[in-house]
Amino acid sequence: EMSKGFPQQPSDILMMAMLGTMGPLQFTNAPEMRSVGERDEVSLALDLLARTHGSLIVRGLDIWEALAPSTPGYFLTTQGPGLDPTWTPGTGAWGIVDSHTFVNEFEREYLNVAGGFEHQWVYSDIKADNPDVILWAHISQDGGATWKLGNYRFMGRIEGHTGLMFSYTTGLGIKLVRKLGNNPGQVANGVFQTVSDLSGTTNKKHFHGWDTELDDAGVFHMNRYAAIYDNDDDPINAVRIQVSAGLFSGTISLWRRKLP
Repeated sequence: EMSKGFPQQPSDILMMAMLGTMGPLQFTNAPEMRSVGERDEVSLALDLLARTHGSLIVRGLDIWEALAPSTPGYFLTTQGPGLDPTWTPGTGAWGIVDSHTFVNEFEREYLNVAGGFEHQWVYSDIKADNPDVILWAHISQDGGATWKLGNYRFMGRIEGHTGLMFSYTTGLGIKLVRKLGNNPGQVANGVFQTVSDLSGTTNKKHFHGWDTELDDAGVFHMNRYAAIYDNDDDPINAVRIQVSAGLFSGTISLWRRKLP
């Protein structure tokens, strides 16, 4: 009776029942139920196409095919009927590259900064272990083997909650935070952004940013700044953020988006 109307033998049906792959159970006024064993068999079959975490399965011209994961921040883009979808850079959308929360470090280095992208470093709750120190950014043209400590054109504009306003300049680097400190609650937050394609060879590279900070005297400041590296037009492929003295703590995340 078990195999009546089925091509399988009773032993086949018993084995399918033991493995949980006998088929769906249909209930009145309810969706059908399928076994975990049946799900696992489908998963094993799909493993023949791809086993990499994050892979997608798409319909090719004749058969189903695997599409491997791509670069973080890329989008899956349809090419229209009859063509395979492709991964394309997410122009206009910021994608996170790195995020790190740290305690008592002297510097953070970002090596192999990619060309063809805008980059921005978002720094939050940055605090120093010494009073009245500077948070600097410097660039490298040799992957971080050496760092450029001069030949910058930098200008900043400070506004304080007391009405104090003044401008300042320096050639020693890009001054992300003018005065870090170690008093309770004394932190800085801001954004440092590259405006130029750092891999370019025909123009000087531009930077800009802003931060908010509380100085040692308790004055709350907003700082806006802009800078270029003025020595040459060579590509820049690494950026370093460090304090002028002591150590600093906080969170820095690096984001990027594809240039048009």
